[in-house]
Amino acid sequence: MARCTECSNTATRRGRCDVHDRAYQNRPSVRARRSRGRRAALYNAAVRLRRTIDRKGSARCAWCLDDFPACEVEVDHLRPLATGGTDTGDNVHVLCRECHQLKTATEFGTGGGSRWSERR
Repeated sequence: MARCTECSNTATRRGRCDVHDRAYQNRPSVRARRSRGRRAALYNAAVRLRRTIDRKGSARCAWCLDDFPACEVEVDHLRPLATGGTDTGDNVHVLCRECHQLKTATEFGTGGGSRWSERR
């Protein structure tokens, strides 16, 4: 059985006992980190879309137009962030894994083919 990192009691939460975990979670640095994560999610279109898909349980691929369970789709940026795209609602869409891999390979020249560009 794991022991608390700050005392010898049994660890029940993330390596700490209940008392020390509560104290750790109330540290200003930990509260600030959690707050930053929540704030970032408000402005991150990809995160918002992923949460919507997870709530619905399924989504339609924007390219092949097939329906897939939430665990089999990926959120894609139309214009990749690496090439100057933005993380806004009009620059994200849902692709199945196969279409996403093909699009990424085509965009970054790692193989694939012209299937994505023919569709666009």
